[in-house]
Amino acid sequence: MDNMNEQKDPLADLGVILYYINLDRDTARRDDMEQQAREQGVVLHRIPGVFGAALTPEDISAYDDKRRRKLSTVSLGKGELGCLLSHVKSFRTFLESDAKYAVIFEDDAIILPGFTDKLRYLIEHTSGWGYVKLYSDPTKMYETDLSPKDAKVKLAFHKKLPWKAVAYMITRETAQTLLNLFNKSYWLPYDAQLAYFMMRYDIPAPGVVENIVSTRNPFNEQSTINEMEDRRAPNSCSQKRGCMCRNLIRYLNYRWHTWAMSYLKLRGRRALRKNLQYH
Repeated sequence: MDNMNEQKDPLADLGVILYYINLDRDTARRDDMEQQAREQGVVLHRIPGVFGAALTPEDISAYDDKRRRKLSTVSLGKGELGCLLSHVKSFRTFLESDAKYAVIFEDDAIILPGFTDKLRYLIEHTSGWGYVKLYSDPTKMYETDLSPKDAKVKLAFHKKLPWKAVAYMITRETAQTLLNLFNKSYWLPYDAQLAYFMMRYDIPAPGVVENIVSTRNPFNEQSTINEMEDRRAPNSCSQKRGCMCRNLIRYLNYRWHTWAMSYLKLRGRRALRKNLQYH
């Protein structure tokens, strides 16, 4: 892990540490994050990203490809696995520190003006959450009646799953829970697996109504860590009936998964309503 700048950390008194994930080869993105740190007056710590193409079977021993193939015709690509393991690495790095909270950025993030003040407000005036998403697709709908009208930063539950893990804040307890879960088994791309774990294990996980972080890549573009060119093609079928049976089973599994996620979203809303507090 690299500390990019030596200036005084304006969030140190709150026990917050800021990380960003960056592949060694992506020097332009690293320079951009360093420039943003200087402009915003924050201290960022670099976590070298996991390069998917260099992964070995031992590195992905927790990946459940059998469960993955029950839902999709293709396995996770090495780029997707590298992305996921980069975030898992960030949890581990955070837990090795003395910080109470961590903010995890991907290196296409844009730190918006007022970031420090709004982050401070969230920590000082809200509680009961384990994870706060700091950037979401603005076209998504929110359940927005969870925050006081005069709140400087309003939190909400996403009615649709919040894709892209551009930036989020996480507590030590949640980081440890997620680290244990990812070390045991995973089978979805990082953002989907993260959402599944948070709702399945009742981790209160709101998002900000107005983004305090943005991104240089729109939602339909891929980051360099999460390149998709290495996805495995579906296996060819020698018998038509066998293919039809497998596709039907896969479809039924997918529909079951979709229903389960809908149920888990209801649980997630209940957990957030029960735990989220402003003070």
